Amino acid sequence: MPCVFADSVIFTEIMSDPPGNEGQGKEWIEIKNIGETDVNLEGYRFYEDDTNHFITLIQGDLILSPGDFAVIAEEDSVFLMEYPDYNKTLFDSYFSLNYKGEYIALKDSEENIIDSVTYIERNDDGYSVELNCNDEWISETYQGTPGTGFTCISDMIPEFSTIGLTALLIIIGLYVKKKK
Repeated sequence: MPCVFADSVIFTEIMSDPPGNEGQGKEWIEIKNIGETDVNLEGYRFYEDDTNHFITLIQGDLILSPGDFAVIAEEDSVFLMEYPDYNKTLFDSYFSLNYKGEYIALKDSEENIIDSVTYIERNDDGYSVELNCNDEWISETYQGTPGTGFTCISDMIPEFSTIGLTALLIIIGLYVKKKK
């Protein structure tokens, strides 16, 4: 299969081993449009376990705008019971992720690979695997954060104004001078 090297839709979170999953349909995948244009997800497939799984729109829109997230759920009704406040685009599909890890891909309507990843076992039941702002897969969030994506530390630090930075430097300077 050809691979499409476009920075459009990528995997951002994988919940392959939710708490109490034992065949209860709680697995899901989060995707995000990181491109600069809308992406029509009509005909897209989720590839897992050597199978191209169809995805069916349950809520939201087939058009994923730049910055928007969507979730592909193993069973949409179970997902919505687990995450009742989720109000973004949701697709249902039939799959079963291997909690020990496997290769997965998102394919367009012509079966071109849009994004793919091989995730590995993390030995942490109930934690999702999330792509961070350094393009590293980490496992830090119990029960996952569908529809919110990753947060970078730099996003949480407010930018200093020139006056604020000057005031901070003066305070540091006074502290250092006092210590001498």
